[in-house]
Amino acid sequence: MPSITPTFLTLWAWLTLSIHEVGRFVLQMLWFFTSEWNYMGMQVSVIGGSGFYRFFEGRTEIKNTPYGESSPITEFQVNDETVFFLPRHGKGHSVPPHLVNYRANIYALRELDVTHIVATNAVGSCRTEMEAGHIVVPDQLIDSTVGRASTF
Repeated sequence: MPSITPTFLTLWAWLTLSIHEVGRFVLQMLWFFTSEWNYMGMQVSVIGGSGFYRFFEGRTEIKNTPYGESSPITEFQVNDETVFFLPRHGKGHSVPPHLVNYRANIYALRELDVTHIVATNAVGSCRTEMEAGHIVVPDQLIDSTVGRASTF
């Protein structure tokens, strides 16, 4: 019988976490690693979904870029280090996935000298028998990436 690898265990842990737990985990990871990141000259941003707004409070602004306006970017402090949070769907989940201005978001973060991004995501299913924590291998998906600009 094959052994379960740490990578698989990590994946399983992530799949079974609620949004609240994932948010706490990301904050703990940021708290733990910020001094190392600063030492290595890293500037970090978190890109997350609508479940993360309550975890990141600070000064928020929308950046104008050559690609249009970014999603709102919040600057906050972890261990006296500046970290940025960008909700990919805008405030209040007002932007559907196929209309997210990904190029403006990445451009805006680069303008803030962000060198590394920690991104979270979640997906859903139309099948009610699929519960949180189930591992699936999708054989069908809706690709919302076609028809939009995807590179710089």
